[in-house]
Amino acid sequence: MTNIAQAKAQLDKILRKSRVHFYKPLQIAEILHRHRTKSAKFSLDDLNSYRTRSKSWRDEISKRLVGRSSTSSARFQDNLFEPNACPPAAIEALGKFNEKKGQIGAVEAYIYLMMRNKFNDIVEARNFLLVKGTKLNIEGFINLFERKPGLKRSVDKAYEICVYALFAAIVKLLKVELTMRYDSSNKQAIADFKEFISSVLGINGSDGEIHFPAQLHRVGVTNAADRGLDMFTNFGIAVQIKHMSLTEELAEDVIDSVTANDIVIVCKDAEEKIIKNVLSQVGLDQRIRGIITFKDLKRWYDIILSEQKYGAETARNLTQSLIQSFEDEFPATDQMLPFMKERGYDKIKLPKGWEI
Repeated sequence: MTNIAQAKAQLDKILRKSRVHFYKPLQIAEILHRHRTKSAKFSLDDLNSYRTRSKSWRDEISKRLVGRSSTSSARFQDNLFEPNACPPAAIEALGKFNEKKGQIGAVEAYIYLMMRNKFNDIVEARNFLLVKGTKLNIEGFINLFERKPGLKRSVDKAYEICVYALFAAIVKLLKVELTMRYDSSNKQAIADFKEFISSVLGINGSDGEIHFPAQLHRVGVTNAADRGLDMFTNFGIAVQIKHMSLTEELAEDVIDSVTANDIVIVCKDAEEKIIKNVLSQVGLDQRIRGIITFKDLKRWYDIILSEQKYGAETARNLTQSLIQSFEDEFPATDQMLPFMKERGYDKIKLPKGWEI
């Protein structure tokens, strides 16, 4: 049997590890809320009675508070109930504590207050970008994520949006254009597959070629672990952004999960030599087109944002792209306070030992 101290320790571990969207803590809160209010009939010690249903309860609230729902695999989502996370015994202990007279809803309030605090950190980071504008110091922005407990788990995403905004701005500044063409001498194939050429390749006209701008794309907003592809392009390279040490095992994971022949790795300055050595040791360095360090990123940001070489418009384009990427990645909501009041969490006094 799990006591409340053990259950709280397990809950706190999940809270510390959670990213800004708070999916797993939110799921626990909604299980406790539905059980306390009897809005759904189930037993806290019977995982099968709420394992699947609780995902829809979580999604209902997450869509309201963060504007999206979890897209992680079912297996990853179910990790919430494993012994090293928050198993039914711990949830049952939290439920009993949550329904105890004099502290009704306290565990739910504790979780949502932690979520609100994390949202406050997000607002601070967003305001940092808005206030600094073209005077932005990219090092200061990253340091904000590394300093704030509520943002530290998302520092990899901060790196990603900084790299994406910068690379996209440089590609646009250089006016990089790609050309796709086919062999115009193969008359028979052209006649046989004219619809394919038009509909799939998008090539129309007699010259047999098409011109289009180079583009970069982030794989998507995700809570997945830091591995695999972070950005892809229409000019044949993949970008992997590392904010942690690259071990031999992780290096193999990175390469194996990316099918592109050319990979660019973005990393901290201190990691460059380590990464090169690891990739060389495992024979993967031939697939690496280049390694870009944070020092490179900072220098390129400073050049574009100085406005001296490329003007105010280019600088604004970069900062606007960065702000847009930030807003796409991190939830910005005005629903938290109304939700807290609606549930009555704003009036709950947290028990001793649960203070935030």
